Amino acid sequence: MNMIRSKKLWAGTLATSAVVVLGLTLITTSSAPAKGVEPAKIKMVFDPQGGPPAFVGDESVASGQDLKIVNNSKPKQIGPHTFSLIEEGSLPTTNKQMKKCGKIELPVCVNVFKTHDVSKKFVVKKPDVEKGLEGWDASFNDEAKGDTWYTETKNESETRAVNTAPGSTLYYFCLVHPEMQGAIGVTSR
Repeated sequence: MNMIRSKKLWAGTLATSAVVVLGLTLITTSSAPAKGVEPAKIKMVFDPQGGPPAFVGDESVASGQDLKIVNNSKPKQIGPHTFSLIEEGSLPTTNKQMKKCGKIELPVCVNVFKTHDVSKKFVVKKPDVEKGLEGWDASFNDEAKGDTWYTETKNESETRAVNTAPGSTLYYFCLVHPEMQGAIGVTSR
């Protein structure tokens, strides 16, 4: 499935996110994951009157439980998103790093961009990338590729099981809006 982005929108979105770096944003609610329950959820949100784009969602998920990512933003207002697992030490945390990420100059961001196989005409050839075990488990760093999902459609979602050990933490960010970052703890069932 090809998702076409206009060069202008993609570049404009990246430039905007690089210039309007507003810090880390994560709003969480607690859930008690257990066998047979609904998937844990993380939503991508943006309120043009109320602040920067953000991930809003559960702060924990059980190992083996499904994790559902939902794009609740309006892409015509904010542009596309990625939900990309990333090693904690590779997260862009300073304004300089976020700007470099927005320009696709930070090594980990280059890695995510290349993994989605984005063409010169900004066609995203691989919107769903699965590395490691099936499900959410593999994180990006400067050298390693991880699990990532690209979306440009409101209410589009991706659900995968979390396949990491209890006690671990999954860190994630949006390549297009690097200030969108979060973490979810993995618990036992």
